[in-house]
Amino acid sequence: MLFILVFFILSALVLSKILQIQQERQSLLLARQLGAIEDESAIPAHPEIAKAYAEIKSRLHANVTDYLRLSSYVTHEQKNMLSLLRAKLQLAGRQDLTAEVDRVTDSLNDILTLSAAADPSELEPVDAALICAEVCDEYRKVYPSICFDFEEAADTKIHSKELWIRRAVSNLLLNAREHGGGTIGVRVTSHGESVIICVTDEGAGLKEEEIERLFDYQYRVKSLKKDGYGIGLSLVRHVCELSGGLAWAERGREKGMEFYMVFPKAFTPD
Repeated sequence: MLFILVFFILSALVLSKILQIQQERQSLLLARQLGAIEDESAIPAHPEIAKAYAEIKSRLHANVTDYLRLSSYVTHEQKNMLSLLRAKLQLAGRQDLTAEVDRVTDSLNDILTLSAAADPSELEPVDAALICAEVCDEYRKVYPSICFDFEEAADTKIHSKELWIRRAVSNLLLNAREHGGGTIGVRVTSHGESVIICVTDEGAGLKEEEIERLFDYQYRVKSLKKDGYGIGLSLVRHVCELSGGLAWAERGREKGMEFYMVFPKAFTPD
């Protein structure tokens, strides 16, 4: 009887250990499945798991929405304060401080653009050529070697937001000025159902392995003894993704770099 009792106790302990190991394996497998889910149809079929997943997703979405609203509200309030400050500085003739305020305002606009979420209902028809022309006129005040070209008869309207395109083109011009130099070219063309914005410079260009990482946030090119491309090109790619477009870079045919943004044309009913 004692032998049988010991046998049952040991068997229970072994079985408990086996069940514990099996449960840990199932938990790890479930965690991997949930972590790799991109399509909701791939959620495990168990109703409680699907319910828990939906609740977690709903809470995360609510938190992200609250964060974006707060970020947008705070940034807009700061922009309003800076606008008042800029007006006072202009009246006082302090152009040096006005330029500093403009730089802070540009940074806030970048924050607004980077924090924007993809929502097709919020997009509006904007003229890419007109925005590029205005940005080039602004930058010629501090860097005259900017050449702008566009097709007059072409339809260059896209679905986006004026602030997004303005900040994307501004960042491309700033990168071309700091890291490229020479004459900077900005060209807006229409090809089929797409609108293409191309910004070129006459710098030394980059290696292929460096070009592949240019749009990564805070990437630094080793050969440059300056701040890297970083947030500027990351914002460019984000704007293209928000507007259903693409962004990439490649070496120029002779020298320098070429940066492209391609957007689908805005649909205009007949």
